[in-house]
Order: sequence, then structure tokens, then C-alpha cells
Amino acid sequence: MPIKKERLPLIPERLAARLWQQREWRRARRTLDGRRLRVLYPGRPNGGPGPDFKDAVVQREGSPPVLGDIEVHRQAAGWSQHGHHQDARYNNVVLHVVLQANAEAATYRQDGQVVPITELAAAAQHCPDSIQVTSRVSPLPRLRRWRALSQEQMGRLLDQAGKQRFLNKSAGFLRAMEREDAEDVVYQGILEALGYSRNREPMRELARRLPWREVRDTAWAAPQHQRKMAVHRLLLAVAGLPGRMSGDMVVASKVRKAQGTSVPTGGLGVSPRFKTPPLRRGEGDAGGEVNDFWDEAEDMERGAFSLEGVQAVNVAPLDPGAWCFAGVRPSNQPRRRLEGAAALLAAYLGTGLLAGLLPLARQKSVAALRDAMTVADGGITLIGRDRALDIAVNVVLPALHAWGRREEDRPLSLSCLGLYQQAPGLAENEISREMEGLLGLAGPSHVRGAMRQQGLLHLYQVLLETSGAPQLPKAHDGRELGRLPPHARKASEPRQGVTPPSPGKFLV
Repeated sequence: MPIKKERLPLIPERLAARLWQQREWRRARRTLDGRRLRVLYPGRPNGGPGPDFKDAVVQREGSPPVLGDIEVHRQAAGWSQHGHHQDARYNNVVLHVVLQANAEAATYRQDGQVVPITELAAAAQHCPDSIQVTSRVSPLPRLRRWRALSQEQMGRLLDQAGKQRFLNKSAGFLRAMEREDAEDVVYQGILEALGYSRNREPMRELARRLPWREVRDTAWAAPQHQRKMAVHRLLLAVAGLPGRMSGDMVVASKVRKAQGTSVPTGGLGVSPRFKTPPLRRGEGDAGGEVNDFWDEAEDMERGAFSLEGVQAVNVAPLDPGAWCFAGVRPSNQPRRRLEGAAALLAAYLGTGLLAGLLPLARQKSVAALRDAMTVADGGITLIGRDRALDIAVNVVLPALHAWGRREEDRPLSLSCLGLYQQAPGLAENEISREMEGLLGLAGPSHVRGAMRQQGLLHLYQVLLETSGAPQLPKAHDGRELGRLPPHARKASEPRQGVTPPSPGKFLV
């Protein structure tokens, strides 16, 4: 008579994920097909949409280690019940963890690949077998060496890793500048950074489809007081998101109308030298144009503005479905980010991005560069100081460092590296917090400044590379198991302008 399985306790999905996070992965010894399983790294918790854990490293019997994501459910049926089999964001899942499953359970990704399932309830049974994993494919020996470092040694390690990450980015930007116009490379980096983690891919694609030259030409064809508006319209049109301004822009418009002023034409909150005097209805030689502008702004507030004048650009718009809105804070929504991008880019229509940013890099003032990336309009912050500093550290400084190398301008490159080393700390993210925990850094004593934070990110990538699984193996049908659509690329995959980390002597 078959033994009846004990009924699965009714526990929330979130608690099931927490069990995995709290080292229950040590109980996962086999997958449902009977193959032995080794979890080399359980992954970092994912705070947003998509799989529960990112960048995990697992190895099944007879196969090399694989790098990918992990999804946790109470039962295997939760995968299809939640629609993951139709969601491309789950095409990088390499292990489905369930508390209990039946023998017929199967998990299929949107791309048709089968995902192995491991059952935590069954893992509690005695299993004397284990997979022999050498130090070559396990990240644990290297992590133990790092954790054994003194405070001074840890500080040097983070400094070296942070500098290596900067130089890697600079090298990536330099290679991109050899293929494309340098202005486009900087422009693409800025737009991608404004996409935050959820919308980097569509922002990058937007910049690819709409080169900086097209943005400038379209803006210059508009009257001076409407150029920022023209850039905003153009970005929305090519993004596939026309038709409405965000709530914040409506508020800013109401503030300006209450004050009887129009929108300054460029660089709002960027730098005093880009601001223009406010224009009032009927004032100045362009009074009629200003009145037309106000009528247009009121139409925008009603959500009825047209895209006439930008449709002439021969660019196919993005699919609106490429953008992520769910789980994104209002301040980070795509339309809000595009408003900030329009205001920032409008400030450099006259000078160009390189000519406008190079003097800031030579000033040797991190604050000046951060303020140049900050955008506020009508009391509404479109690009805040934290994001502005992030753009300066991750895009502007390494890109201008690359430009200095290309032009053999050593003082410029040294100035960019010096500003990077002086930059204050950035906002924490999931990877930096995860790496702090892995290294046992209890407080902020080690991680002071942007360079050491970047060092954490570099060490995290190096740690994953240690697993021997920087890429996933081919599936049996010849397709790549880890292949992803552009909007679902894994966090550890190199981005444009960023090269894979090169472990130095200090990382062995």
C-alpha cells in the first residue's frame, strides 16, 4: 500500500521564500528527476518583479554549474497559476524550489525550456550521496579568504576592486566610442541610467533608435522657447508612450500658471547658466508664441497634446509593453524619467554633451558634476541628487575618462579618476547589501564612498565568476538555456559600456 504524503501546511508563499533565504537550501539534495543537486550560491533576494532570487549558482549531477535565478512556491502548480510560464522575465530561472510536489510535476519557461524542481520536504530525508565540487567551481574558498581579512586589508581590497570596476567601465566606453559617435555613447549611458533597474533595457533601446543627433536636430527646428518641449515629445513618441504628461508635470504646470510664468527653456535646475528668464503671457517680442505655448501646455494638462512635428523622424516606436510600470515607484515611472531626460538633454542642445560636460570634469568638483545632472522643474524634482550622483559616477566620469584616453588627454583622465575616488556614497542596492552580508561587514566603517560601494559590486561579479558558470550551458535542443529577451537580461550580464570584471591579484 503506498504511503500517503503528509498534507502540505498552509503557509504563505513569502514564508516559503524566506525558508530558502534562511539556509534551507542546504536541505535541497536532489531534483525530482533523481539527480543529485549542489547549491553553490542560493542567490540574492529580488526586491522587485520577477524571480524570488537572482544570480544563484547551482550544479546538478552530471552537469557543470549554472548561473541563473530561483523561484520558490509552496507547490509546483504555483508556477503556472502565477503565469510564470508565459512571462519572459522568468526565462533565466534554473531551479524551481517547492515545499512539496508530486512525481508528475513539471515546470516550463516561456521559452519552452524545462526547469528542474527540487522539493524541500523530501530533502529532509537522509541522503548520504553528494556531488564532488572542487574549489575551482565553488565560490566559498575565495569568500572565506575575503572574510578573514583585517579591517585595513578589507579597505584596500574594496578600493582596488572599485578602481578595477571604474577602469573596466572606461574600457567599455572606449570600445563603444570606436564604433559609434562619442556623443551618442554618453547619451546612451545617461538614458540607460535613468531607466533604473526595471527599465534599463527599454531606455537603452530608445537611445539606440533615437540617436543624439536626431534629438538635437528636432529640437533646433522648434522655436527656442519650445525646444525642451520638443525633446520631451520626441522621447515620448519613440518610447511608444505619447498622450499624457505625468501627474508631477501637471502640478508643475499649475504652479507656473498660478505664477503667470512659462517653462524655462532649458536646463531646469541643472545650472544657472542654462536658465532663461520666465516668460509671461503677452510679454516680449515672442508674446504670441508664448501664448501659443500656454495653450499647448493646457492641452498637455488635459492629456490631449499632439506629436505633430516629431512624427517626421523616421523611427519605429517601442512597444509600450516593453516598459515596466508594475512595482515601480511614481517618481521612477517611465514618463517621469523621460521628463527628466528631456530637461537634462535640453541643457546641452547648444554645447553638445561632451563640450558641456568636459569643463565640469576638469573643475575637480564632484558637487558641481552632481548638480549638473540634477533636474527640478516648478518645485518638482525630476532627477534627484542621488540619481544625479549615480549618473555622474557610473556614466559621466568613466565615459569622460575614456574620452581622455582616446584623445591622449592624460590630465582629463586623471581628473575623472580623482573625482570618482572622492565621490560620496551612492544609494545602496540589493547587490551591495547582499555583498556586505557575505563579507560580514556589520557597519559602514569599511564601505565609505562610491568607490568602495562599486568595489562591492565588482567583488560580487568576481564571486559569481569563481563558480565556473559565467554563462549557462546549451540546452539539449541546441538553444541557449540562459538566452533572454532584451528586457529580461540578467543583472550579471555585461551591459553596453561595461566589460566583464577582470579579477586582479588581490582577488585570488
